[in-house]
Amino acid sequence: MKKSDLFKKVYTGLTEEDSITKGKLKKMIDSIFRYLEESLIDNEVVKISNFGTFRKVERKGRKGKNFKTGAPCDIPQRLTITFKVSKKVVHQNLESLKKN
Repeated sequence: MKKSDLFKKVYTGLTEEDSITKGKLKKMIDSIFRYLEESLIDNEVVKISNFGTFRKVERKGRKGKNFKTGAPCDIPQRLTITFKVSKKVVHQNLESLKKN
């Protein structure tokens, strides 16, 4: 799912009583992603209840192998983002698989 797909699903799920325009909804979704990104840049853990946790992790350097030549090479340390799915989401997905 792309961000535009998320926008469409959220917008179609709204009712007239919600009185949120497409422009306001787009700003809200963009703000959520911007704050998520800023938090990760600031080394904060982002935990979204019943969804999962985003965390910036430093991977240590290690020895590797060039698959084409077989020659050994060094893989440098690097920063990456990890995501751990909440137990609730895992459980819901397992339940939906059992039904199918």
